[in-house]
Amino acid sequence: MVQIANIIVLIDSVASLFFFLAFILSFRNYNKTMDKSNLWLIISTIFIFTFIVSISNILEWAEITSALDPAEDFINIIVVVVWVYTWYQLK
Repeated sequence: MVQIANIIVLIDSVASLFFFLAFILSFRNYNKTMDKSNLWLIISTIFIFTFIVSISNILEWAEITSALDPAEDFINIIVVVVWVYTWYQLK
């Protein structure tokens, strides 16, 4: 029987891969689609923070270490603030 922790590690691994790919694709298309504003920097920061949270979740659920858990909680708060700032800037 598959343990629930293994499923969560698999899901977090896939999510980490997609966040990393999203960052790479946004970096590749930076010159083509973004203007001179700092919107790309903000969105890239969100991708990077979310990637770090996913890696922290992988390490925690795989029972490797939970040392990054306090940093993960702080980053989750920062991501919300950065999203609000992004919406404000797009307005």
